Amino acid sequence: MTILNIGINEKTKKKLKDIVKVSEYKTVSELVRSTINAALKIEETQRAASQEIEIPEWIPEGKYIAFVKGSIAAVGDSIAEVSREAAAKFPNESCIIRRQGKKIQLREYVFSAFSELKCWQYSMVEDRRFPLIVVRIGPKNNLQTIRALPDSAASMSILKKEYFEQFKLPVLRTEKVFSAGGIVELEVVETHLRINELTLKSEFLVGEIPDELPFDLLIGRNILDKLDLYLLGKKNVVCIKDP
Repeated sequence: MTILNIGINEKTKKKLKDIVKVSEYKTVSELVRSTINAALKIEETQRAASQEIEIPEWIPEGKYIAFVKGSIAAVGDSIAEVSREAAAKFPNESCIIRRQGKKIQLREYVFSAFSELKCWQYSMVEDRRFPLIVVRIGPKNNLQTIRALPDSAASMSILKKEYFEQFKLPVLRTEKVFSAGGIVELEVVETHLRINELTLKSEFLVGEIPDELPFDLLIGRNILDKLDLYLLGKKNVVCIKDP
């Protein structure tokens, strides 16, 4: 193991010792190692090799293509379909989505335990970037891999309606929800969610998430409050760390 000598002033040293006293770290050295590892993980994710995307001529006009690390991961009829398939095949990678022929026109939308950091590059649909993470959701014996968008403005998480129907989830109750379009009444269900090594049972609102968007779940504060979320906009990197 290589030993690094890092010079820090007394004020910084005191701050590090104070953090150790109120955290899970046993020593200052452990805290520094963890911080360095987290910074390296973010930099590695940001610098992941990016290649020019070229759509092969054999793909039919109007089809959507999801690329992972420059290679085709899925071909389908909607953004949601290819994003879901790419997530199932490559859960630890972000994806870039293009359409053969006419450029994708995206609608605007408004919705009111790993021991180490896990990071993804932002996923892309044409020139739009989304800070998506990969999760597994459903009954404990039938978890499915999907992409999810963290939404700190939402007090509850929203599950795409087709999964409510697919999993045959019982409705617990209905809730009145404030949205950009006014007050709407949505059904509430309960199911399992797995984010990295963190598995929990949580309530979800059932809502319409258009197929033009590359995610099937909005993760609201009822789940975000149980983990650490890092959005590094300039680096186009999203990271999570469970308690």
